[in-house]
Parts: sequence; structure tokens; C-alpha cells
Amino acid sequence: MTANGPLIPTAGRLSPRGTRRGAAGFTLVELLVVITIIGILIALLLPAVQAAREAARRTQCVNNLKQIGLAVHHYENTHKVLPAGAFWGGSSPWHGTILVHLLPFLEQRNVYDAFDFTTNTIDEQKYPGTDQYIRETIIPVYICPSDNHRGVMDSRFHPSDPPRKVAVFNYSASRGPTILIDNPDCSCSHPWNAFALSNSHDDPDDFAGPFNRVNVCVAVAEIRDGLSNTIFFGEVRPMCSTGAQQGWACSVNANAYTATIIPINYDTCHTDASEYDGCQLDCNWNTSRGFKSLHPGGANFLFGDGSVHMLPETIDHQTYQYLGAKADGQPVEMRF
Repeated sequence: MTANGPLIPTAGRLSPRGTRRGAAGFTLVELLVVITIIGILIALLLPAVQAAREAARRTQCVNNLKQIGLAVHHYENTHKVLPAGAFWGGSSPWHGTILVHLLPFLEQRNVYDAFDFTTNTIDEQKYPGTDQYIRETIIPVYICPSDNHRGVMDSRFHPSDPPRKVAVFNYSASRGPTILIDNPDCSCSHPWNAFALSNSHDDPDDFAGPFNRVNVCVAVAEIRDGLSNTIFFGEVRPMCSTGAQQGWACSVNANAYTATIIPINYDTCHTDASEYDGCQLDCNWNTSRGFKSLHPGGANFLFGDGSVHMLPETIDHQTYQYLGAKADGQPVEMRF
């Protein structure tokens, strides 16, 4: 009751001043504004998140190369020479590449011991007493997380061969500025052989970089330009080179057949000859044997002193050759 009669209920709610207030809520315009703001924030944050993830992947890639560098030096301490880039060529047994022979120094002794080196080739061997091929074993330190493969892929040694499953890799020993030859079945005419400091193809006595694929073990004393000035390893992409597609356990997988004469990140990631020039196909034997990565703007390289540096794809090409050579006598002053 009030002084003027009974209180009549009304819909809604009375404010402290006795007035009604409508139910709270967003108008359609307000909702659209909120959605727009959220979309703008996502658009601003997504590149930052992607950049942070790539930074983490790049750090892991650098760490992988540092571990490979330590393994190379442990091998040298044990054997008094650097490992051969590959144990292959001529009538020599096919006993894998440097990636096989570094395994004991990368905490992968059990994988290394599974190979039987008394045979003529180790490429198709299985773990003793099993049906599992050794080549299918993923070696984590050989994988860059920035690349877009899944660690294994189907590959063919020759185009007419049936596919075989292999564990791939992202790091190759460097032959430096040594000439590369043409694949007549996937031909590529390019200008960069002119930058080669060695014009011998697979000569065990004439190669410009620290590694060769024909059973040659170099002594540290032969790296006369200095370990800190000489590229030992660099990144490669199996999706862009039929050599790297053979897997880490193959004796002919472009290790020590990857050269600095090809510009960093030169695109050879194509397979359709009807749409792309031969120099952009993964099957050629020259431009596809250059160093490349999915890191924006360059690729990571391991130097002889164990340091790892990102070299930009815009590096002066002649300077790149001097860094690739082991004994050219050319001083190189780089600020990494």
C-alpha cells in the first residue's frame, strides 16, 4: 500500500529512482563491431605467432647442425681425419655417406652397428633378424623442423624403380665451389659453373670444398683457409632434390655432391617438365644440388669450427664461393 492506494505491479525492474530499465544486451551493430575487433586482433597476432614458431624451429635447426659439428670433430679426434663425404665411386663398396659414419658420435651407435660393412653395399640392409630396413629409421638430428616433409617419403633410385620408403635428411656435407655435371635426362643449362674453383667432377685429388663423395678423407691441416672460414655442412630439402630424396642411409644421396656454386634457395622444387625449365626441376644434377631451406631469406650453415650461421640468399656470390672453399687463399671478412 502507498499513501495514494495499492501498488500496481509493472513489468520490468524499478531503478533506484523508480524508473523502469530494459533487459541488458548487444545490438546487432555492437556485435558486428566486437567481431570485427576480434578479427583484427587475430590478423595482427597470427604473424607474430607464426614468427615465434619459426624462430623456435630455426633454433632447433641450428642446434642440430651444432651437434653434427661436434660429431665431425669427435670423428676427427678418433680417426685423425675428417670423414669422407661418401664412401662410393668406381669399384669401391657402397658404404654410405658421412651421415652414416657420424652415427656413433650422435648417440646412434645401435643404428650404426646394425650395418654390415663387410658386404659390397649397405644401402638395402635390414636390422639383423628382422624385416625392417635400416634406411627407414628417422634420425631426429638430421631433420629440420621447418621443412615440410614428415621425416619419411617414398623414393625411387631410378624413375623406373618401384617406390621404396626412406627416412630423409636436411643437412648435406659441402663440396664447395666444385663443378657439377648435367643430367641428360633432366637437363639444365646454368651460368654458375663459371664460379667453380675446381673443374674436376669426381677427382679424389681435385675438389675445392672440404668433402668429396669418392672415398676421400681430408686432414684438418688441409683446411688452409681456416675452419672458421670454411663451410662444412648446409641445409638441403628432399622435396627439391632427387638426390636428397634417397634418404640418409643411401650411398648416393648428394652428400658431398652439394655445391656452393648454386645460389642459396634457388627454386628446384618442381616435377612437371611441361611447366618448368629443367633448372627448376628436382631431377637435375646441378641446381637441385644447391643449399636451400624453408627459413625465410636464407639457410643455416655449419662451419668447420663448429659455429652455425644463417647465410642470406642475397650473399655476394663470389664471397659465398670463398666460404665454400677449403684452401683458395682468399681472405673473407664476414659479419654474421
